[in-house]
Amino acid sequence: MALSRRRLLRLGGGGLGAVLGAPLMAGCGLRQAAIGGRFLPATRRPSRLLVVDTAGMSPEDVTLLTSLQGLVNRSGRGPSLYLVGRVEDTRWLQTALAHIPQQQQLGATALAGLLRQFAKSFHGAVVYDPSQLSRENHLPYTKNVAVTYAGLHDLLPATAGQAASLHLPVQLDLTGRFSDEDAAYSWALQNLWPHCAHGFVVSKAPRIPGFIYDFAVATRAFCFTFNPFRPTQRAMSVQLYKSMHPNGLLLGWWSNSGSVKYEWASVGITSPHGVAVVAATLFSNASVWCGVPAPAAPKPQLDAKAEARRLLAAGKRSFMALQVTDGDNAAADQVTILDRWLEPSRGQVPISWSLDPVLADLAPAMVAHYRATATANDGFSTGPSGVGYMYADQYPASELPAYVARTARAMRATGITIPWVWPNPSGPKILSDAVLQEYVTQIQPPGMVLGSGAARGRQPMIQWVGNTPCIWASHPAQVTPPPSSGGYGFGVHLATLWKTTTAQIVHMGRQLHSSGTTVVLPEVLFELMRLTRQGTSG
Repeated sequence: MALSRRRLLRLGGGGLGAVLGAPLMAGCGLRQAAIGGRFLPATRRPSRLLVVDTAGMSPEDVTLLTSLQGLVNRSGRGPSLYLVGRVEDTRWLQTALAHIPQQQQLGATALAGLLRQFAKSFHGAVVYDPSQLSRENHLPYTKNVAVTYAGLHDLLPATAGQAASLHLPVQLDLTGRFSDEDAAYSWALQNLWPHCAHGFVVSKAPRIPGFIYDFAVATRAFCFTFNPFRPTQRAMSVQLYKSMHPNGLLLGWWSNSGSVKYEWASVGITSPHGVAVVAATLFSNASVWCGVPAPAAPKPQLDAKAEARRLLAAGKRSFMALQVTDGDNAAADQVTILDRWLEPSRGQVPISWSLDPVLADLAPAMVAHYRATATANDGFSTGPSGVGYMYADQYPASELPAYVARTARAMRATGITIPWVWPNPSGPKILSDAVLQEYVTQIQPPGMVLGSGAARGRQPMIQWVGNTPCIWASHPAQVTPPPSSGGYGFGVHLATLWKTTTAQIVHMGRQLHSSGTTVVLPEVLFELMRLTRQGTSG
């Protein structure tokens, strides 16, 4: 699908080549990822927020406004834009972001006024065609190309109608320029990708308005969505991942978001090429969050060894940890986990909440809020398998040490204590001691949770790496821990985020208690495993 230079000139029709030659904006308010050990860049620290309610706006207007947000928030001038599209956006304004002065702005009628207010932040529009749809999923494939181009050239992605009604000078019109999405992305890879940030990319289904587009524009990220089952797009994805910096990140998801088949296939491509995935398609206001530092972290409340010894002295022999899933999902950390966190039943039984350590850079104040409001019964683990979702059995051995080192730094910064490490769920579900030893050496955790909860047949559920216990998560239907050597039972039960409320998890914990199983946090579980292995109970 490579396009020749001659074909590109014909494609451009005279205007495209001239715009491609335009100089890129050199200065902006970003703190680059290479500074201070960051793996994602940060925008400026917001001194005040201009809060815009997007209720009543069309999806096209939200896309344009979110892109404007990215340009404004990286510029270093004036207030930072913060968009409210969900109730959770308001809840964060009232909690983790409450210390920042806030000014409210009207919603649907505000767009034209905002364009006038921030006119110095952009130079016009790049037009995409909402009628040019992918033959497979009927998505406007030129939108991602337009957003990429907009970030590189300080433009706003717009439809032709928007550009006309808002009086935006059109700098590039992508209407009718590509025969299909493969041609569009091939062109973008040749002509836009060399000028983009190479440490991360954004994969986004164009049907979903706004959200992570602000971060993509602010950081000059390459935007796409590839189908892992279409040969040409699979080949382009491999081309892209191979040309990224080592230990790259993919922020977003794929267009077939509800399909496990697409998930396993797509992560099965990113992982062997040293790219980890941060599910962030629905993450809002990232260009604000990444500039807000975290307050001082509270001290841990749990003495896991003392609690383990107390339980053994009391004659307890069956133990289970309850693990909330979807820790790879930064958007879930922002929305769904917040909803579960605010339920009044939280804290009544021990629950381990999985969060992506990428929040150390993407939203440090968000994860700090979780830690500051945690009860003694709230613990934290990573998502699979650290900073970004990847399959540790498929990750390049040469790049794994750097990935784990990044994860260790992020865990220290966020106060997340338990690594949760996955193999490919569609594979043999085996993690070698060599892979796990990397986590043990660099993170020195009390123990590790392994796997996605799929049944492991006759393979043991407990795996030791030296003196570090690792336990494979149980199948969701298996809520009673199987007995292990010595007559003690240990297990980790997965509570699926999308299907289970906090009240239901608490009810499950009480059922386990009534059946003779003690629910504990993973830190306590691992101390129990270590003590019973050593034959020590007091």
